Amino acid sequence: MLTRNFINMIGNTYGIGADNAPVATTLDGNTQNLQFTKSQSMSVFNDAWWGYGRFVIGSGTTSPKCTDINLESKIEEGYDCSILAKRYIQGEEKDYINIYGTLTNSGSSPITFSELGWIGHCRGSLSSSTGYEFLLAREVYDTPITIAPGESVAVNVNVM
Repeated sequence: MLTRNFINMIGNTYGIGADNAPVATTLDGNTQNLQFTKSQSMSVFNDAWWGYGRFVIGSGTTSPKCTDINLESKIEEGYDCSILAKRYIQGEEKDYINIYGTLTNSGSSPITFSELGWIGHCRGSLSSSTGYEFLLAREVYDTPITIAPGESVAVNVNVM
């Protein structure tokens, strides 16, 4: 499920506006009044920011909501995420953007996860050296996924 952070980003980037002054909420719960403007190329899809994005995993089971700002129960270590890729898919019934990557278990024990988060990164302005990270989407799986040590699994988020 896409989060409010994602919707704010798209709305501000393309001048859609909002009923209230849009702010984004970082992973640690702080709000930032970011200027996601088209002229500043603040969209996380822009090449300047894309490489900072990643997937994170957790063991939470609560259904995702648009107001989520982090995973319910984040797994902090024992895995690596590849650089994410993106592609536009033209389907028979609907078109969408597919964000995909690979998670690798870099630890010595199996890792089981039931939630996946897509983290985006941006700066408050082009002149700012401070970076912020935001949860853009969160998925919860009915059946948990286990990655054995040294093994990898492909994961993705669809933006529809």
